[in-house]
Amino acid sequence: MVVGALAMSLLGCSGGPGGSSSGTEASASSVTLQLGTTGSNGNRYRLSPAQFNIVERYGFGDVEPIVVDVVGTSDSVNVPLGSGRWAITLNSGWELQRVGEGGALTPVAATLISPTTIEADVFEFQTTPVSFAFHLGESGIDLGVTVDEGVPPGYDGVIEHLPGEPRYSIEWSSGGGVCCFNSVAEAKASYPSANLFVVE
Repeated sequence: MVVGALAMSLLGCSGGPGGSSSGTEASASSVTLQLGTTGSNGNRYRLSPAQFNIVERYGFGDVEPIVVDVVGTSDSVNVPLGSGRWAITLNSGWELQRVGEGGALTPVAATLISPTTIEADVFEFQTTPVSFAFHLGESGIDLGVTVDEGVPPGYDGVIEHLPGEPRYSIEWSSGGGVCCFNSVAEAKASYPSANLFVVE
């Protein structure tokens, strides 16, 4: 598990994660929050900044969540927890970034398509990976992490800019594409019966 320059804070813990477990067990079992991946087109993506709340699913009493703040360049972070079932929530305010040359980060528009809260079973002396899925304008990403750089489910194709040009093309979900159009309206008018997703 890589932590590197990742900034992580664990706040509001009472007796440490998994209060009913021994310290030895808590340090030996954990979840790994996956933050980065490589897409099918070779682009690197990373979830940063992001904040996660982690609570024991069947814990006793009103226990404050463990809060994990992520800011940095690591592709994963390991959070020690006691064995049991835990609920991991990705809070609002996250950003998905494309990693460029030299590690430069560029924010990309994305929509969370998995539930905001994912439950994970943590076992003694084991590490459990946790993944969240997103959809980008030109791709989908499962931060576990995978990227699906194609047409979103339910659409016949996508309309997108040609690289470095003001014109547009259509990529079909069935494969192949059509070029070239001077505007989104022109592309839609050419295929009025098609359900097309527009990449802004």
